[in-house]
Amino acid sequence: MGYARVRCTGTKVCAEQADILAMNDEHSIPFGPGHPQYLEARALALSIAAIRKAQGKRNPVDYAVGSPDWETADEDFARDVLRILGGR
Repeated sequence: MGYARVRCTGTKVCAEQADILAMNDEHSIPFGPGHPQYLEARALALSIAAIRKAQGKRNPVDYAVGSPDWETADEDFARDVLRILGGR
């Protein structure tokens, strides 16, 4: 597969360089209830929330969106998601 050489003048990035065909697929199913992995992702999030509650941790849903406590719980929740998925 060959790539055409693109020249942009005056800018660091131009639309021709930034075009990623996989992200422009008009035939893909948007992520939501109709997406094949939606229920799996939803089950993972609900499981993590239940485990956190059993451990005495608060979940982001326990706070007003955007509050400092919500931000802290949101970051901690995201860390738990990454840990479950095999990250650190």
